[in-house]
Amino acid sequence: MISFVLGAALRPVDTPDRTAAHGGTAHGAAAAERPSPPGTPVLRTLHLGGKQVGVLVVPGRPGRNLVGIGAADAKAAAAEGALRKGWRQPGSAQTWVPVDLPEGSSTLRVSAGGANGSLTVDTGSGRTAAPRALTTADAPECAAAAAGALVAGENRPLTACPSDTLTAEDADALRAMVRFLADRDIPALGLVSDASPRGRKAAAAVRAQARHEGITVTGPGTDRPVLVTTGWAGATEVADAVEGGTTRAQGVYLAPGCWPVRCSPRAPAS
Repeated sequence: MISFVLGAALRPVDTPDRTAAHGGTAHGAAAAERPSPPGTPVLRTLHLGGKQVGVLVVPGRPGRNLVGIGAADAKAAAAEGALRKGWRQPGSAQTWVPVDLPEGSSTLRVSAGGANGSLTVDTGSGRTAAPRALTTADAPECAAAAAGALVAGENRPLTACPSDTLTAEDADALRAMVRFLADRDIPALGLVSDASPRGRKAAAAVRAQARHEGITVTGPGTDRPVLVTTGWAGATEVADAVEGGTTRAQGVYLAPGCWPVRCSPRAPAS
């Protein structure tokens, strides 16, 4: 749901949207017009290059912010600073630009499609530390969580990210996935995780359940499935590597932490 919300809110309005039937585009557009309290994430739309382009600012506080822009060639900067080119990350369809914003109200400049625009951002006062995940590969996922809260009508400070912890529901889903593999008489599985708090706990849950089921946990291999417990970027890279033949595996099983459209939670394939 989170990645769907971010895509709907940041996608140019004239781009085909397979989720439109579920009302996501309308909700995303409405969220982009709501005022944001000082010191909270901001979601707006700008008319750039003949398109309505979504712009997401997180955490919306003084200091380093991450700006997500729904255009491939986007740049951003604070006030009179030089426009900085953004970057794309596996698992995310947006362009991301780090921008330092001052306390209080200021102007954020955005460029895309050969056109320039701007919006006002009020970061409030006080330099409260932003979630650490915003400086890691999990940043787009964290920003998506903030966008999801905005679309749901919750204008609140961003204090935590999904990769900060492993929920009880996700831990249960991981154990169920290992049990499913055990029922298929899989002697070994490859595990790909990451160093986030969620990733470490997910790997521990998988290993513990695998020991209980008598399954050996190793790296990817031609004689075993691979179970991925990373965030967006890692999951997309593994899926691409297996699909392209760079990494050999008997199928890819994606944990609930892999939220982009191609990595949405799903039941294991039979």
